[in-house]
Amino acid sequence: MTSENQLIVENASVSFSGFRAVSDLCLKVRAGELRCLIGPNGAGKTTALDLICGKTKLSGGEILFKGKPIHRLSEHAVARAGIGRKFQVPSVFRALSVRDNLHIGHSKQPGVLANLATFGQGSDTEDIERLAELVGLEDELGTPAAHLSHGQTQWLEIALILAQDPSLILMDEPTAGMTAQETKKTAQLFNRLGGRHTLIVVEHDMGFVRDIAQTISVMHQAGCSPKAASPTSKATRRCVTPISVPEGSAMLELANVDGFYGRSRALQSVSMTVESGDFFSVLGRNGVGKTTLLRTMLGLMSRTSGSIRLDGEELVARPTHERALAGLGYVPQGRGILPGFTVRENLMVGTFAAKGGGGRIAEWVLDLFPILKEFLNRRGGNLSGGQQQQLAIARALLSEPKVMLLDEPTEGIQPNIVEQIEDVLIDLNRKQGLTIVLVEQNIAFARRASKHFAILNRGSVAVGGAIQELSDDLIHKHLVV
Repeated sequence: MTSENQLIVENASVSFSGFRAVSDLCLKVRAGELRCLIGPNGAGKTTALDLICGKTKLSGGEILFKGKPIHRLSEHAVARAGIGRKFQVPSVFRALSVRDNLHIGHSKQPGVLANLATFGQGSDTEDIERLAELVGLEDELGTPAAHLSHGQTQWLEIALILAQDPSLILMDEPTAGMTAQETKKTAQLFNRLGGRHTLIVVEHDMGFVRDIAQTISVMHQAGCSPKAASPTSKATRRCVTPISVPEGSAMLELANVDGFYGRSRALQSVSMTVESGDFFSVLGRNGVGKTTLLRTMLGLMSRTSGSIRLDGEELVARPTHERALAGLGYVPQGRGILPGFTVRENLMVGTFAAKGGGGRIAEWVLDLFPILKEFLNRRGGNLSGGQQQQLAIARALLSEPKVMLLDEPTEGIQPNIVEQIEDVLIDLNRKQGLTIVLVEQNIAFARRASKHFAILNRGSVAVGGAIQELSDDLIHKHLVV
């Protein structure tokens, strides 16, 4: 690492619809340095990376890379100047093998035709194998990316960035959703990269930060603070209006359900019963059909067979909007909020599936997530990831669901917000009787919250039962990669 500043950010500011997302940010990063950027949810960390890579344009200030201004360059021009970017949610070519993904990442020629002419010729085989070994995927070169675990998918995207050999790499929460073992391996990888590349890492896992950081910058209220922000305290819980749900009978029943993508059968003869007031976790390795199961319940597959009954009412032949009106609430993976709508407008959308139609945002839902009440007039796209997840859950609750379906609601969110979301869901189930079906990779959360579970494997239920029966042996057999 040299004393030369490779990146200089001077008084960088940006506003979205009057909201000041970053204000007078100043940052100097030396060549070869490993810098961690930390701060509370919504402090502007991801936006800062967006400004550096050219995804978002400055309202004021300047950004210099290797002594040259880059803040007026297009995003692809910034990439060609030597800056690589990893986003929060990994983006790889899921239908292609690890090897083919790396072939694409290793291409040095601009233009589609030039790359098609050389794709798969093998001239870069040694480099690809070296990259795969560096990130721990040397035994997965022939594996489709869709079959990788979440941690392996993160490593593949890191390898795709490294294949371009950038001088500066921007990493946005690279360990989000990883197991403790995967996080440890990622820390070792980053420490090997330090010195060879300059890294700026946005991260909420303080143990990981301590393992890798040479220097830490703290962002607070849209700018850099000379002192670390104090930990966010847990929101005070208020009394909420209870949801009346009868207990003891089957609320959601699936019998011999098959789900199809075109002609491909993704679910095979799935049967399960979720009782009223149950907290039911659906577990399994990546790609086994967990998200597909929720999509099948909602009628989002191209074809479905079998029986799906909600509170005794058959749904399998009904369209998605009628299933929502019947009482299925849904929080999709990736949140699915409307970024151009305000928080208030997003919440209003949820009310249209409630009995009696839309029009009123129940106060008790805002009491669950006080930050939403504060940001009612802010656009959904200007919220942080954790705030968007809270918005998605609140919107689903406003539909007054009989059953809430949640697809990995804690993925990619800072730990204190994860804890708040977990507590809210547990309270909704145990104190108010809301029936919840949760798809989750976080085994500790599933064990703490659930009453029953099912583990999927290759589109079928491999094992299930009371949560007390989820033994370490079952986890090792069906869930450990």
